[in-house]
Amino acid sequence: MLVYGKRGNPESLGQITQGLSKVVGRLQAIEQHPALRSTPAQHKAEIIAAGQDLMSRAARRFDQAADAFAREQQNLADVIGTARTQRKQLEWLAITAAAALVVGLLALRFAARLLPFGWDAGIAATILNADRWSAGQSLMKSTNPTGWATLAAEINLAEPNHDSLTAWREAEASAKKDIRCTIIVPAP
Repeated sequence: MLVYGKRGNPESLGQITQGLSKVVGRLQAIEQHPALRSTPAQHKAEIIAAGQDLMSRAARRFDQAADAFAREQQNLADVIGTARTQRKQLEWLAITAAAALVVGLLALRFAARLLPFGWDAGIAATILNADRWSAGQSLMKSTNPTGWATLAAEINLAEPNHDSLTAWREAEASAKKDIRCTIIVPAP
């Protein structure tokens, strides 16, 4: 009987032997494979062990991820707590500054009277943003408007009569008695 090869040509006995040798080699390699050597129970145990190993690795990774999440959550809580603490601190600082300003303004009113060397007038002039003379006029106007009006009228009366009043003072000082003085009252 003739055996035909892949191309339809008859094969020789040597070629057939070579082909069988290759098949035997492959069969021996397959027989040596560990999967064929183990029993179904061993194969089941290996699958279970591999599954348990896979699950334990996945569980470890999940635990590590959960720990990392918990750490980040704590860090975030710390940051939020710090921000709240800073905001509270700024609120207290603002309240303290406002209270200090009010107390300082109230204390300044009384403390300025205790200053030596006329510094109280300097402070008044600084607050009113004027020289001392103008600051004094402003204070008199605001304290006693009627008195200020009288004083202003008297100043307006004395200024045009300055020469007459000066001569009258000198004459009165040398005579040592009452002397009449004539002044001119300007029309309003």
